[in-house]
This record gives sequence, structure tokens and C-alpha cells, in this order.
Amino acid sequence: MEVFRSGGELVNDASVTLTTTRGTLASTTLTTKNGAAVTTLTSSTIPGTAYVVATVESVSATTVVQMVNISTKAS
Repeated sequence: MEVFRSGGELVNDASVTLTTTRGTLASTTLTTKNGAAVTTLTSSTIPGTAYVVATVESVSATTVVQMVNISTKAS
């Protein structure tokens, strides 16, 4: 994700807290570097919708991730 000010400037060293309704986040607390912070969302074993919420200070943003089962059986 990217963290920026209302004027569009990227924010360094912002503390970001993440939550998800499905799956597992590799890290739930991040610090931005050059305005960006990155982690991994690993899917759960059950397909469905994950709502991932990022919060910086008192501002939150939500993104929706669809988790699907793409496994196939060998013939």
C-alpha cells in the first residue's frame, strides 16, 4: 500500500496497522519506506471474500480480495 498526504506527497515512517477477515497476513504492523509498505496475504483453505483494512493514525482504507480454490486433481 502507499501512504500519502492530501497534496500527494508520499509519507515515510508512517505506522500502518492491517487486519483481515479471511486468510493470514504475514505482518499486521508495518512502517512505510518511501511511502510504501508491503506484506503478504495467504489465503485460507475455504474460498470467500477477504476484507483487508489498513489504518494509519485515524484514517482507514479497505480493499476486497476474492479467494478461490484453483486446485486440480491429476488424471
